[in-house]
Amino acid sequence: MTKLTDMKLPKPKKNNLKTAAVPYDMNREQYPYGLRLNLGNDEVEKLPGLKKLDIDEEVSINARARVVSVNLDKSQDTKGDSKERFRIAIQIEQIAISKVNDGQDSFDEAVNKKD
Repeated sequence: MTKLTDMKLPKPKKNNLKTAAVPYDMNREQYPYGLRLNLGNDEVEKLPGLKKLDIDEEVSINARARVVSVNLDKSQDTKGDSKERFRIAIQIEQIAISKVNDGQDSFDEAVNKKD
């Protein structure tokens, strides 16, 4: 299995807190908005196991996705230093979500255990 990378946002530096136009919110989101999946009624109907999940419960996501956009922006700042920004957009096309339970479901499936 591929090693998982934590995408938590870095804590703001003290210098940035003093000059911020908006006061720092200690309860701010810990992860970037773009990493959050929001599934509505239509998606829940297709993945009925989602109704059994509780807040703060870990799930495993297996997805097939397609790269839909690749962008490389090059610019120069006021000091003459060049900067590059790379963005990639990935559209999830197929998804399966299950509870994280140390492989119990796989074991049950392998021995044909029924709920």
